[in-house]
Amino acid sequence: MILARNTSCAEYPSFLGGGCWNHFAPAVRDEIVSRGELLTAYSGGGYSALGRRQARFEYNSLTAELLDYEVVVEPTYDRGSAAGFAARMAAMISGRREVLVPENLGRERLSIIRELREPEYMERHLPVHLVTCDPLTGQMLLDDLRRRLSAATAAVSFESPGYLGRLEPAAAEIRALARAAGAVSIVGVDPISLGIVSSPGSYGADIAVGDLRPLGMHMSCGTGLSGFMAFRDDDRAITECPFAIYTIVETEVQGQRTFGEPLSGRTSCSQREKAPDWVGAQTGLWAICAGAHFATAPARLPQATRSSR
Repeated sequence: MILARNTSCAEYPSFLGGGCWNHFAPAVRDEIVSRGELLTAYSGGGYSALGRRQARFEYNSLTAELLDYEVVVEPTYDRGSAAGFAARMAAMISGRREVLVPENLGRERLSIIRELREPEYMERHLPVHLVTCDPLTGQMLLDDLRRRLSAATAAVSFESPGYLGRLEPAAAEIRALARAAGAVSIVGVDPISLGIVSSPGSYGADIAVGDLRPLGMHMSCGTGLSGFMAFRDDDRAITECPFAIYTIVETEVQGQRTFGEPLSGRTSCSQREKAPDWVGAQTGLWAICAGAHFATAPARLPQATRSSR
């Protein structure tokens, strides 16, 4: 009787947003992720079938192509946690301790970035400072960004589209200002938007994060959230990233290759309490879901037709 009183967003319009909203979820996605060889082997160690690693590699490859990066890592809990881990990576890469974000960043994402602790000490938080945004356009004010950038700035994090749905036309300039100050640039994106707007890799952002939810995942209670992270093939970034990476590796047989996980010793699965950060494996199935969505979706528009505006 109590369960019969539940309602869903299929029955009523939803205006939740903030990472969870109604969108198209193709039936083929449900069929693929419900298959036993994927549903029961989305995580684990070397005993798992190589099919799982190949599925993750295909997801990584498709996401990398969309974002214009070389490295895509194991998904994390959601976009906010991906942004928080990216900020910690930036602090470890740069040796600095301050993060700049737009003042109109979603409150939940801002809270996650603020609350994730510094891995090295585990009792301190990275200071997060807000950059003023135009109240009409929602765009970050570059003059205020210039004033706040300093030798202590580890990262400049922004979004395009932002929490309120506005694109950031000055994305390339924000990235340039961050780089000139020695800081890492982090951009949050919606993967669906990248069919028509410029990819974060094309304008030089160092790290890209976002939600996988738009890629074929149903709204549900307590699950179905997942966040992605991508960056350049840079040794320092790979070393400081706590997430697993699935790729093609060489075997002991010359000329033979297989799917595997490089540098697995840097992840929490190997280092446990001494790891640079701690992440779970429950979002691995959503990587396969997103890969299935990419593989069955229409091809994205040619590069010449895409614009950042």
